[in-house]
Amino acid sequence: MSLDADDIRARLGLDPNEEGEDLLLFVYTLPTDVKPLFPTIADAQWHSLFRPAPPGAKWGLTMPWPEIDTEPPRPEVVHEPITGAYLTEPIKIVRARSQR
Repeated sequence: MSLDADDIRARLGLDPNEEGEDLLLFVYTLPTDVKPLFPTIADAQWHSLFRPAPPGAKWGLTMPWPEIDTEPPRPEVVHEPITGAYLTEPIKIVRARSQR
């Protein structure tokens, strides 16, 4: 996946109304005592691109924007808040093409 905010947003099925905005990239390791959970419609807040995970899936799956619907979905989980102590890289600003 490229480090372009709009490309990331499109591949992860994030809100297209935010196209052109930068993103913050957090890279972290989930602590062993924090359980990864399936995303639900409550987590998605009725987002139009949310789809429940298929039966038997080990995790949720993102749904790319229709313009790139040939791209495969990406694994997705939600979890309880964690602290910055679990960051494995410095936080980065990922710029949108239009902001460069």
